[in-house]
Amino acid sequence: MLLLSAQGEVAAVIGLGLKKDLLREQLAAYKRKYGNNVYFLTPEGNLMLHKDRTRQFKNIAHIPGLNEISQGILATDFGSFRYQDASNEYVVNTRYIKELDLIMVVEASLSDTTQELYYSLLWNLLICAVITLLVVLLLLKTLKSYQGQLEVMAWWDQLTGLFNRQSFDTYYAEEVSWHLTRSKPMSLMLIDIDYFKRVNDKHGHLAG
Repeated sequence: MLLLSAQGEVAAVIGLGLKKDLLREQLAAYKRKYGNNVYFLTPEGNLMLHKDRTRQFKNIAHIPGLNEISQGILATDFGSFRYQDASNEYVVNTRYIKELDLIMVVEASLSDTTQELYYSLLWNLLICAVITLLVVLLLLKTLKSYQGQLEVMAWWDQLTGLFNRQSFDTYYAEEVSWHLTRSKPMSLMLIDIDYFKRVNDKHGHLAG
């Protein structure tokens, strides 16, 4: 910032000094963490700050790939572009920072982005497969539990806990078939309790 005297002459200069090496390290760290290149251009297109020292102070009009979109980058405050060099294709987003009089450029490699999406898709598919397997196992366990309850209801008397009439008919038919095929004699014994209805009427079916 310039401080001028009453006569319009420069009286003092106030500025903020930043080490370029420190900023370059920050940009390199951003690249490692997020996979994107971030660098700054002057309004004329000169690379003012870049993690790659070999590109420092070069003009983007002389860099293969970037030269094709250089005019568009310098002509707009906000922009989104694509370019391709010998090895890869890139997506570029730009923004003019008025306070610094510099253009900030965020550059992402499409191959890196596609690879990240691919791995993300694989993880999502794996998670979906695991969740589906757990749901199927839970469903089978629930069905097995209900099947067991249905079998109990079909074969056992709920009040006494003994085999019901359907169970008797099934086992009786099996026993008769077994003895007939082997020509074995079979006996059937029935037990009846007299006046059992009185017990039910007086003390209830549960007691009976």
